[in-house]
Amino acid sequence: MVAELAWGFQDSVVDVLATKTIRAAEAVGARGIAMVIPRPGLCTDNGAMIGAAGARRLEAGVRAGLDLDARPSLPLAR
Repeated sequence: MVAELAWGFQDSVVDVLATKTIRAAEAVGARGIAMVIPRPGLCTDNGAMIGAAGARRLEAGVRAGLDLDARPSLPLAR
């Protein structure tokens, strides 16, 4: 019962997010946008996702200064 409820919730959330994403892309005329899907091992918690984003920035030579502040609204992509 719990697994079925969790599956139903997940299915609904994915449906809403996919529908809204497609609608937004169509509204702005976006075409040919690359879709990036992290491997499942990075999808288990937000810490892993943030770590992966940080690793990509580090590889790209992006460094933060010592004045970096914790701001949850910082963009993950540029």
